[in-house]
Amino acid sequence: MPSAWVVGPLIIKSSWIITIISIIAGGMFYRYYSRFAKEKQKQMEDSLFSLLLTFVFTYFFGKVVFHFSLFIQDPPAILAYPSGRNEYYLAAVLTFVHAMSLLRKRKLDGRELLFSGLMVFLPALLLKTFLDALVLQNGMDFSIILELVVLSVFVLLFAFHVLKISDVIYIWVAWLLSKWLLAFITPFPILFGVIVDSWFLLALIAAAVIIEILTRRKVVIT
Repeated sequence: MPSAWVVGPLIIKSSWIITIISIIAGGMFYRYYSRFAKEKQKQMEDSLFSLLLTFVFTYFFGKVVFHFSLFIQDPPAILAYPSGRNEYYLAAVLTFVHAMSLLRKRKLDGRELLFSGLMVFLPALLLKTFLDALVLQNGMDFSIILELVVLSVFVLLFAFHVLKISDVIYIWVAWLLSKWLLAFITPFPILFGVIVDSWFLLALIAAAVIIEILTRRKVVIT
């Protein structure tokens, strides 16, 4: 498979197509294995789709913020400019803010939303990691195999309903901690094809711990 296709001013990477396929597969996994009632499941799906749109839009158009001078000089050129880790960080922050807004406006349970998100995200990441190594010929080295094993364990625990919603923060921290530890045997940590800094993983862990503490003290509306 070619690494990318050029469509006018747009450059469509093969990794994007794999990401889309993986997210769709993650959504199908959630629909099949979700333990929520139909109405609750629909509410979670709508919320997750809204968060996904926020992340994707910010990631692809956040480059306007970081390359504003280029956008002023040649607006179409910004479409061909690649998004990177700065746009990824910005997308993560705005998606988090949007999630907090949804929790308050729709009166959602924060743990249920995060649990649903992980039921989509982790299977999608498992498939993407596998397809990246297989289709894009990135190689199946020890670190990739180890990551696939870790993700497979989480996916199986979700599929067999071993994991509880009340434990969702610990699931999140456990996965991020495993990702952070893998960074010691890999050149750099990668999340959905984007190279991130190790501190970003630790920041996500810290954020999860803070949210859990605030939730238990009922400071955060969940």
